[in-house]
Amino acid sequence: MGELVAAIATVATLAYLAVQIRANSNLMRAESHRSVTEKASQVNLSLARDHQLADVFRRGLMSYESLEPAEQIQFTFLLSEWISALDLAVTEHRAGIVDQRAIDKVLAGVRGIFLSPGGQAFLRIYRRNFVMSPELLELLGSEVPTGRQSSGTATVEAAAQQGDEVGR
Repeated sequence: MGELVAAIATVATLAYLAVQIRANSNLMRAESHRSVTEKASQVNLSLARDHQLADVFRRGLMSYESLEPAEQIQFTFLLSEWISALDLAVTEHRAGIVDQRAIDKVLAGVRGIFLSPGGQAFLRIYRRNFVMSPELLELLGSEVPTGRQSSGTATVEAAAQQGDEVGR
C-alpha cells in the first residue's frame, strides 16, 4: 500500500514538474522575443525623439560619405544597434530560445535601411572591422556588399521614406 502511494506521489510530482518546466520555457521564449524586439525598437524611439539625429539618419541613408565625421559616428552607432538586434535574434534562434518570427520581424524593419547607399557603405565598413557570424551573413544575404555600392533608386527612396517616417 505504501509503495502504491509513493508511486502515485512520484507520478504527480513528475507531472507537476513537467508543467512548470514547460511554463518556464514558454516564459523564457516570450521574454527573449520581447528583448529582441525591444532592442530594435530602442533605435526607432531614439530617432523619433531626436529631430537632429533623425536628420543625420535620413541624410546618412542617402550618402554616408556626405556626413560630417561626428555624424558618421552617430549613423554608424544607429545601424550597429540594428545589427546587434539581428545578431541577438540569430544567437537566440540558434539556441532554440526564439523562433524565426523574431528574426523576420527585425529584418523586415531594417531591410530597406541596409539596401540604401548609406546602409551599404555602413555594411562595408562593418564587415572590415567586425566579425559577422555566418548566420548573420546568410540572414542579410544580398544586403551585405562585397565591395561595390548598391544603386537602386527605388531602394534609396524607400529607405529615405522609412527614415522620414521614423524621424516624425
